Amino acid sequence: MKNGIILPAQRNHLKGMLTILKSLGMLIFLLFLIFCLSLFVSLSLMELRLLMVISFAVCFYRYLVHNAVYIQAETN
Repeated sequence: MKNGIILPAQRNHLKGMLTILKSLGMLIFLLFLIFCLSLFVSLSLMELRLLMVISFAVCFYRYLVHNAVYIQAETN
C-alpha cells in the first residue's frame, strides 16, 4: 500500500521457475524408473504408455497444486 493505493502483489518469478523445475525433475525421475522397470520386467508398449501418462499426470497435478498454493499465498 503506497499513499493509500492498494497495489497488486508482485509475483516472484524465481519461485515459479523452481516449482516448474521440481516438477520436471520428478517427471524425469519417474520416466527413468519406468525405463529401469522395463529392462527387468517384460512390459507391453501399451503398459509403458500407460505408466508414462500416469507419471505425467502426477507431475502435472503436483505442479498445479504447488502453483495454486503459491498464488494463494501471494494474494493473501
